[in-house]
Amino acid sequence: MIEEPKTGYVPMTEAVVSCFCRIIANRKTPKVAPMVEGYAECLFLDKNDMPMVPLTGRSI
Repeated sequence: MIEEPKTGYVPMTEAVVSCFCRIIANRKTPKVAPMVEGYAECLFLDKNDMPMVPLTGRSI
């Protein structure tokens, strides 16, 4: 399930922001960006370029 945060933003430390920026900079660009409930640009993709489920690390 994908939902907008209630506050309009997700508070995070500079270390977390830096970590996310490194992940984005170092990941390969998928051939086709997968869509989940109308959203693209998933942060974590598996070897098949499918979004990973946060709790299990498995593809959806």
